Amino acid sequence: MWDMEILIISGLSGAGKSKAASFLEDMGFYIVDNMPAAMILKFAEFCAGGNGRYDRVALVYDVRTASSFTELFDVLDKLKDMEAQCRMLFLEAAPEVIIKRYKETRRRHPLAADTDSLEEAVKKERAMMAPVKERADFVIDTSRTSTAQLRGELLRLFGQEGEKGGMTVSVTSFGFKYGLPLEADLVFDVRFMPNPFYMEDLRPRTGLDQAVADYVFHFPQTQDYMRRLEDLLAFSLPLYAEEGKTSLTIAVGCTGGHHRSVAVTHAPGLIGALLVGVNFAKGLSMAAGLPLIPVHHLRSHIAANYLAHPELKPPFLCLVVSGGHSHIVEVADYTKMRIIGRTRDDAAGEAFDKAARAMGMPYPGGIHLDRIAEEGGDSAFAFPRPRVDGAEYDFSFSGLKTAVINQIHNASQKGVELPVADLAASFRKAVVDCLVQNFQKAAENFHCTTLVTAGGVSANSLLRSRLEALCGEKGWKLYMPPKELCGDNAAMVGAQGFYEWKAGNRAGLNLNACATMSIEG
Repeated sequence: MWDMEILIISGLSGAGKSKAASFLEDMGFYIVDNMPAAMILKFAEFCAGGNGRYDRVALVYDVRTASSFTELFDVLDKLKDMEAQCRMLFLEAAPEVIIKRYKETRRRHPLAADTDSLEEAVKKERAMMAPVKERADFVIDTSRTSTAQLRGELLRLFGQEGEKGGMTVSVTSFGFKYGLPLEADLVFDVRFMPNPFYMEDLRPRTGLDQAVADYVFHFPQTQDYMRRLEDLLAFSLPLYAEEGKTSLTIAVGCTGGHHRSVAVTHAPGLIGALLVGVNFAKGLSMAAGLPLIPVHHLRSHIAANYLAHPELKPPFLCLVVSGGHSHIVEVADYTKMRIIGRTRDDAAGEAFDKAARAMGMPYPGGIHLDRIAEEGGDSAFAFPRPRVDGAEYDFSFSGLKTAVINQIHNASQKGVELPVADLAASFRKAVVDCLVQNFQKAAENFHCTTLVTAGGVSANSLLRSRLEALCGEKGWKLYMPPKELCGDNAAMVGAQGFYEWKAGNRAGLNLNACATMSIEG
């Protein structure tokens, strides 16, 4: 018996199949629209072997797919013979309702090309779909059904035990001078409340500090406002839920809207540069009376993805590749990480730069090598793919770098001019092969389907295309920073600084730079 649920969504055009599919997707179904009947059985076999990834599948099948439904019925019979949980949902509506919906949306009926009028198309489709309706396990008439009622009925029929309809409510704060949050549904202006920023002893603190909360809520107008706001929300939120709204964002705005702190990279990296940055940040923090937030350099690289992809949230697996580091990092939370793979010698970026220098390219060589490699053949030279015994996720690029340098030196001694584009392409492919192979192995063994890249080398064009192809083939989600955020930048430090601040990480004026430090610390 297949441990999965297959739901066929069918019905009349304009009866609400797309809306039903979106609700079912919110309930955890994997949705496929307009799949031919001949492919359903093979697709079901694929899903059954997905280790629970596709344990609830909904297939939209309608008049667009076939003029005869014999093939669909044969597939349904075969699935039931295999003891698969397979059911069919049919949605319909009165002809006048469907006609009205099509006129309002100005969409074209699927049978419009074969009929003289919309009314005739609706009538013809109803006759064609009659055998499907007769075979359906559930029939829902949406003529007088609201969006919320349809969602509630689907939840009743197909919701899992303990699953409730409800509505997710999120509350966020913002500063009016930065503009309204785009995701906000309700906005409340609290700029009339006493501002703790103007209290000298409270200015360095944040809204997470109890002293700040006590100060704001000490005033009668704050208490009265909160009572009135609670009454308003108690009245309005159930009404939003009844209308079928699944999520609602409440935004509370004040004057500043930011936590006012100084974030600084203090480790790891070149000690001279770190010392300059840390000492400047300490001076700014002391002069302005603002909290000092210590930030790990590699965590910042990962945080660049939060700026580019606001929907990205831990947990995920990240390939951090730069001039000084090559890590595979398990990101459990914004400030909780674990290294599961690392380089034993040279980092990937370091290997690129040294190989590029040997080929006569300017520093930093990685970007030049990547550009020239696009013009060469990546199989012209056979370079090794080093592995580390007993550590299947670790990297070693020192030998690979040495191999290309020796290739160049040997050719020079013989007076042979090597094709630089071919050499660059072959070397680049060897490095990327090592990175992708270990990253894929880690993702499979850790059962992780969300992959992230970070660091300067994540701008490499071959690495990006290979990871896109891999994740497309596996059905995994892939997040990569835009190329302008791959290298070192202040934005990524600020992004990670925010999460370090939320986690309560503060530094005193005794903060010092550190050349080496684990991302786990």
